[in-house]
Amino acid sequence: MSRRDGAPGLGRPARLGRPARL
Repeated sequence: MSRRDGAPGLGRPARLGRPARL
């Protein structure tokens, strides 16, 4: 599971389906 497209459940909040890196 190396998806950084703002996928919920990866410990990163999904922001409009955008990468949480921004």
